[in-house]
Amino acid sequence: LSNNTDAQLSLLVEKLRDMRCLIILDDLQQILCRGEGPFAPTPFLGNYKSGYENYGNLFKIIGELPHNSCFILNSWEPPLEIFNFTDNDSAVRLFQLTGLTEKVAREMLENQGLLDEEKWQDLINFYQSNPQWLKLVGQTIKNLFGGSVAQYLSYQPLFLCSELTNIFQQHFQHLSELEKQVISLLSEQPKSVSLCQLLEKSQLSSPELFQTLLSLERRDLIDKITEEKDILFTVKAIFKHYIKNYTAITNRPNIL
Repeated sequence: LSNNTDAQLSLLVEKLRDMRCLIILDDLQQILCRGEGPFAPTPFLGNYKSGYENYGNLFKIIGELPHNSCFILNSWEPPLEIFNFTDNDSAVRLFQLTGLTEKVAREMLENQGLLDEEKWQDLINFYQSNPQWLKLVGQTIKNLFGGSVAQYLSYQPLFLCSELTNIFQQHFQHLSELEKQVISLLSEQPKSVSLCQLLEKSQLSSPELFQTLLSLERRDLIDKITEEKDILFTVKAIFKHYIKNYTAITNRPNIL
């Protein structure tokens, strides 16, 4: 097998044309880095760690050239190349995974033996119907609150177990400094804010702010709300809760 990357990619495409293959790349975010440093073409999502840049060529070739196979990429954030192939005429599709249906989420809480069914919807909404997050918080509620969802929700700010804070910390640390600045500013706002308000509060240039918001939206960390002719922005509830109540803790220096 040749050590030349172009030759290797050509051979791969040839095999993908000759055979019907299913190739799954899971946790693709592990080869991506936050958008800073000498190898980052942009200070936002979708940049590759040093040594992994040829994956960009791979995804570009797979998206452009005809073949008989299927690639599934699973990632917190999509590589930049993906956005070049997501129009209606392309065979490439970008799917944003959503949470469990209400019925399945309730069945999950029931199977965990949680109490206070009238409060389940509040719990499901806060954790965005994410099965992993609901499983972890369910274990916390069982261990600390005897299964009482109402008791858990009564303590403010809501407690996040270390397994959950570790997940959110990974997301937060993957952001560029500009993204951290904007999402922290958004988290401080009591309600959704417009672009004009964000420009005034952030003191960023409009290109900087617009690109940062686009990157955060593609990471699925913020929501857009349309009110009449205005577009408002807010941080997703659980991530806003983490930023306001836990980033100061996780970033606190170790004094021991």
